[in-house]
Amino acid sequence: MGFVEEIKQSKAFKFTASYLGICFVALQVLDPLSERNIINDDLFKILVYLLVAGTPIPLVIGFLSDRYRRKLIGKKTNFNFNVVLSFIALFTIFYLSITNIGLKQSSEKLNWARQDAIPRLYQLIQEGKSADAYKLGKEIEFIIPEDSMLVRAFAKISRKVDIFSEPIGADVYRKDYNSDDSTFEYLGSTPVKDIRFPYVYSLLKLEKEGFETIKIGTHPYYLKTGENKFLMPPSGTIPEDMVLIPGGATLLNMPGLDHLDRIDLPSCFMDIYEVTNAEYKKFIDDGGYQNKEYWPSDFNYNGENLSFNDAMKKFVDGTNILGPSTWEAGYYPDGQADYPVSGISWFEANAYAKYVNKSLPSLYHWNRAADTRSSGAIIPKSNFNGKNTLAVGSAGGVSSFGNYDMAGNVRE
Repeated sequence: MGFVEEIKQSKAFKFTASYLGICFVALQVLDPLSERNIINDDLFKILVYLLVAGTPIPLVIGFLSDRYRRKLIGKKTNFNFNVVLSFIALFTIFYLSITNIGLKQSSEKLNWARQDAIPRLYQLIQEGKSADAYKLGKEIEFIIPEDSMLVRAFAKISRKVDIFSEPIGADVYRKDYNSDDSTFEYLGSTPVKDIRFPYVYSLLKLEKEGFETIKIGTHPYYLKTGENKFLMPPSGTIPEDMVLIPGGATLLNMPGLDHLDRIDLPSCFMDIYEVTNAEYKKFIDDGGYQNKEYWPSDFNYNGENLSFNDAMKKFVDGTNILGPSTWEAGYYPDGQADYPVSGISWFEANAYAKYVNKSLPSLYHWNRAADTRSSGAIIPKSNFNGKNTLAVGSAGGVSSFGNYDMAGNVRE
C-alpha cells in the first residue's frame, strides 16, 4: 500500500488532523478577540493550553480504532514509519502556527506598551489623574516590568508601604475609593511588606477565616506614618449592622474645635447607617415617647426648664402628633422607610439610643469615626444636593471605618 493511501486509511491521522484543523480555526477566532481585549491574556493562554492538551485524545482514539479495524480484518499490526513522519509534520505545522500567533501578539503588545501606553501614562500623571495612571501602569507592567520610563512613572504615582494585621495571615485587597468598579486588587497576605500603593485614597479589605472582615479607607501617607496595623476581631464579636472604631489618641480635626486637647479614646462600635424612618417609627409604636426611662429627669430646652409633659409637647409633627417634625399624622412620607429620620431634637435622638441599648457618640467619637481628614475623597460621594435626603448608604459616601453618610444626607 502506498504512503498516501496509508495516510488516507489511518483513523489516527484523520481524527488528529480534524482536531488540529478545529484548533487552528479556534485560534484564528481567539487571536483578534485577544488583541481587542475582549478576552484577557490569561484566558487566551488557558484556552491555548487546553487545545494543546486535548491533542492526544483524538490521536489515542484513532490509534485504538486502527488497531481494532486491523484485528477485524485479520491484518497484523506493524510499526509504520511513514505514518509517524506524517504525525510529526502535522504537529510541527500546528506548533509553528501557535508560535507565530504568540510572537505576533508579543510584538504588538510591546509596540502598544512603548509607543502608546507609556506616553498616555505620563499624560495622565500630568493631568493629576493618579488613579487612572496607576491602573494603566499595572497593565504596562505585565509587558515591560523593568522599563525605565515605567519605573520613573510609578515613583510619581505610588509609594512602597507595609501592611500588618492582628492576627497575621489576613488576605489584603485594595480598590480606589471613588471607583464604581467593585473589583479589588489582591495585595498579599499579612504581613505585606514593601508593596506598591497608589497615591490615591483607597478602600482596604482584610479577610481571614474565623475573623470579621474589615474594610478601611486609607492613603499611603497614613500607611507610611504608622497607621498600617489593623485589628481583626473574632467572628461574631461585632454587633449586627455596626462597625469597629479603633481607639487611640484623637484630635478634633474640625475648624473652630481643633484647639481642644487630644484625648485617648477606647475602641467602640458604631452603626453603619443612619437611623431610618422605619426604625424610628418602631420606637414610637413601642411607646418611646411615653416611657420616661428614655428621657432625662430635667429638660432644659432653649434655656427653659420644662416638665416631662411640657417637653413632649415640643416634640410633635406638623399635625401635632408625637414624632419627628418632618412627619405628618404620625407617619413618614410614602416610600421613605429606609430614608434617614430627620426633624428630631437631641433629646429624641438620645431617647432612641437608649431604646436600642446604645448611646449617642461624643464629639470625639464622631470625629474619630468620620475621619474628617479624608473628606476630600468622601464628600464627592456624599449627598449634599440641598434638596432632599436619600436612602441610607445609597450615595456611597463611606468613612474610613465603614460608616455611611457621616458627611451629607442629614446633619447629626
